[in-house]
Amino acid sequence: MNITIIGASRGIGKEILLQSLKAGHAVTVLARHPDKIEIKDEKLNIIKGDFLDYNSVSESVKNADVVVVSVGAMPTRKTVNLFSQGTKHLLDVIKKENLHPLIIAVTGIGAGDSRGHGGFFYNKIFQPLLLKTMYEDKDRQEQMLMSEYDNWIIVRPGMLTNGNKTGKYKAVNNLAGIKGGKISRADVAHFILAQTENPAYLRKTPLLIY
Repeated sequence: MNITIIGASRGIGKEILLQSLKAGHAVTVLARHPDKIEIKDEKLNIIKGDFLDYNSVSESVKNADVVVVSVGAMPTRKTVNLFSQGTKHLLDVIKKENLHPLIIAVTGIGAGDSRGHGGFFYNKIFQPLLLKTMYEDKDRQEQMLMSEYDNWIIVRPGMLTNGNKTGKYKAVNNLAGIKGGKISRADVAHFILAQTENPAYLRKTPLLIY
C-alpha cells in the first residue's frame, strides 16, 4: 500500500510513519523541514514542501492509496487557515487528477459535534482561550471533506499523551455522556493504520479515548 502522510515530523504523524514502515507499506511524507525526519528506510520518500502549496500537495499524493493529514499548529489567537486551505488543495488535486485515495484527517476533540465533550477545563478555558481559531479552521476542514468528497475518515483524538501503543481504546461515534478522555499518540496511529487496511469508519468521525 502507498501511504502519504502530511505532517510526519512529530506527534501522531511520526507515529503513523514508524508504524506504517514497520508494517511494510511504502510511505511518502510531505514535510516543510525534511531534516527533522531522521528515519531512513528504502520504502520512505520524503518530499520537501508545504501543505499550503498546491504543487507540493500534488507531488506528494499522486501515487497514494491513502492520504493521512496530521498537520499541527501552535496555539494562537490569530486567524488560522492551515487545515482548511491545505485540505482545499488536496481536494482540488484529487479532482483534477481523477484520484480517489482514502483521506484520513486528524482533527481532535472539540471539532464538529464533539465540541463541548472535552471536560470542564478544556471546554471552558483551554479551547476558547488558546484553541478557538485553530478549531474554527478544523471545523472548516471537516465540513469541506464531508461536503465535497466521499472517501474519508475524520479521527478526533482525546487529550493526547506520549504513552505506549496498547491497541486497547474506544472509537466512539455516539458522544452522549462523553466528558473528556485521553489517548496516546501511538494508539491514534494504531487506529489510523488499521483503517488504512480495513476502513470500518468510512465517512464517520470517531472520537478516540481510553
